[in-house]
Amino acid sequence: MSAIDVRDVTDAAAAVLTGAGPDGAVHDLTGPRAVTHAEIAAALAEATGHPVSFDDLTPEAFATALDGVLPPWQAAGLVEDYAHYARGEAARVDDAVAVLTGHPGRTLEEFARDHAAAFAPAWLSAQTFT
Repeated sequence: MSAIDVRDVTDAAAAVLTGAGPDGAVHDLTGPRAVTHAEIAAALAEATGHPVSFDDLTPEAFATALDGVLPPWQAAGLVEDYAHYARGEAARVDDAVAVLTGHPGRTLEEFARDHAAAFAPAWLSAQTFT
């Protein structure tokens, strides 16, 4: 999927709202490249220094894992989202962020590094090391 950093969304919105971007156009905002869930896990592991993995479950196993965790309608939607990603239907990349903002979209690795603390285990952030 071509996940986008929320900072790029806000930068693009600011460009459009202030008139800095192309006038009257429709823009498809995407990340700079399509990434897999395994690549997302690897980037988070690298940034945090802690193991992170993605288990690619069958749709049936995923639905079973979500049973009782989410309402049935929401679980079904999430299973369909992952099927959509698996079919490559969310992998298209557009250069709208660069066109609107004048800078390339932030990479997955940049996002992971910049927000590593948010993904570190809670018990680790509460520790003091000397």
